[in-house]
Amino acid sequence: MKDVDLFLSSKDPFGDIQYYAKKLGFKFYAMILNRWPQSDLFPDCHMKSINGKIIPKVLCANNPKVMNLYKSIIKDLATKYDLDGIFLALLDHYVQFGFIHLTDELAYSLGIKRFNSPEVGLACFCDYCTKKATSEGIDIEKIKKGLYRGIEMGIIPHHVENITSPDEVFNFLDKVPEFLQWMHFRSKSFTEIHKELYKYIKKLNPSIQVALNTYGPADSWKYAANFNDLVSQCDWVKPMFYSGTYPGLPKTPEQVKVEMSKAVKYAKDKPVVAGINGIGSASNLENIRKSFSSALSAGSKGLILSWDYALIPLEHITYFGKLCEEVFYEKGKLGRM
Repeated sequence: MKDVDLFLSSKDPFGDIQYYAKKLGFKFYAMILNRWPQSDLFPDCHMKSINGKIIPKVLCANNPKVMNLYKSIIKDLATKYDLDGIFLALLDHYVQFGFIHLTDELAYSLGIKRFNSPEVGLACFCDYCTKKATSEGIDIEKIKKGLYRGIEMGIIPHHVENITSPDEVFNFLDKVPEFLQWMHFRSKSFTEIHKELYKYIKKLNPSIQVALNTYGPADSWKYAANFNDLVSQCDWVKPMFYSGTYPGLPKTPEQVKVEMSKAVKYAKDKPVVAGINGIGSASNLENIRKSFSSALSAGSKGLILSWDYALIPLEHITYFGKLCEEVFYEKGKLGRM
């Protein structure tokens, strides 16, 4: 029987993946997401937009039930399997703060071009987030009125999406100061969530590496996240340079170099491993090679071809593997990540 047949009939596919990964000399990581196939069964655990509507598939970690879910999964995996690390991927495409158009890999590969309304990206206003914000002295109704005022003025989302200069930033925040106040609360919450999970994982097993799958410095703010603060709560970080949020497509090799330099600067002593694009018409062997070289020249400690291995052409994966062998394995610079 072929290996693939054994895998498909396995009662423990995760364990089988671990076996083959270890056999091939790979590090073995588990990825924790904030999106779940059957999350619709638990509407009280979802993030909610400013208008009270549930954001599809996306869970809110300020909800104690969700945090307990994360910890339970992590404990189960760390106890049953020989994990080298855990990848936290808790920021979501559906929560671009104040945006309506999408041009990241979801839009590029799956055809999801925009939200249904400008309120969708203004999150999270679930019961737990509003309670937490109120306890910190934030006037929720004032925040909502300010954000709605921004929508009525046409500033949100159209102006937010097209801001390009410091004076435009100042004028926007002068008219809608509530935007910055709520973004600060959200970014602080994200950092606290990652800090709690980082401490929990290290208490379970100090040898398990904690990695972050997040956006680079130039894009993190769009998800109400602070790159500088987030990287303090991990052992290494993978910025998604294949996720080209509005107004761009996946990062060009030239942009990868610029953004990688920023990420290395802000990450300080934390290793940064670039995630580069491997799907869609913007990805070809030449762009993969150039992005590979650009990231390394800017200080990347490794490379990850992204984003969905079911969509990346086999030719791209094979070519990427050969590049890694030439640069890392044959020269003995790094072991397998």
